[in-house]
Amino acid sequence: MLVLGSAGFVPGALEGRRAGTVFLGVGTAGKQTPEYLSQWWDENVKRVGAKRVIPIHWDDFGEPLDTPLVAFPYLIDDLSVTMKHLTAWAARDGVEIKLPPLLTPFAP
Repeated sequence: MLVLGSAGFVPGALEGRRAGTVFLGVGTAGKQTPEYLSQWWDENVKRVGAKRVIPIHWDDFGEPLDTPLVAFPYLIDDLSVTMKHLTAWAARDGVEIKLPPLLTPFAP
């Protein structure tokens, strides 16, 4: 497993690393260019050979946890753009996208 808490990357930093599941920080990714997002996916998911991606850090963590999760406001991020790209690339590359359940243990 690989946990990437931000929507960033360093080209080549994960060279030689392998991970079946990537917990991919996606907060603010929806405001990046399509070119950036494509390289971000390639560097953080394809390079490690992941078969499952679990998007994290997409929710507005200023909200209390006893209410339903909501995405960051559009001014900060556009989660629909991020998910559109992730879904397309996942289908193309044979990767499962799985959102984690709220406050519930699960097997990633």
